Amino acid sequence: MYRKRWTSESEYEIEQLSAKGYWRAASEESAGYTAWIASGNVPAEVPYVAPAEPSLEDLKVAKKAELAAARYAVETGGVEISGAIVLTDRESQSMLIGAVLQAIQDSEYTCQWKTASGWVSLDTTTLIAMGLAVRTHVQACFDKEKTLCEAVDAAANTAALELIAWE
Repeated sequence: MYRKRWTSESEYEIEQLSAKGYWRAASEESAGYTAWIASGNVPAEVPYVAPAEPSLEDLKVAKKAELAAARYAVETGGVEISGAIVLTDRESQSMLIGAVLQAIQDSEYTCQWKTASGWVSLDTTTLIAMGLAVRTHVQACFDKEKTLCEAVDAAANTAALELIAWE
């Protein structure tokens, strides 16, 4: 069985009903469809229904997802510390936590750390400072997202919602 599902007022797709009861895309040129039509069958037509305008609540959900994606991109995009670009992706954050814990336990600890701009040698003081700087960067990203999400919640209409951006 086939059907013609209108995707706009002037375009449609041919779909075939699978054995499991799911509709899947088919081609008007396929042997199965042409044989089915040749046997006198006529595809059912599913009319086009224009999508409903999203509600303000739907737009707020979408805006919050957009803000979360922006926060994640900035959070994990790295941060400049003393001229070095320090990676802040989730794996780098975890590795930095381990190194900082080691530095806290051993005041003589030093390590070689690979930044986006090259290798640096870190003593405990510098390592802890770098860890704090990365943590400050990450927290600032979450704080900004929270503030913007609160503005989304307070938006009374679409125009107010459209003004909210990560920037």
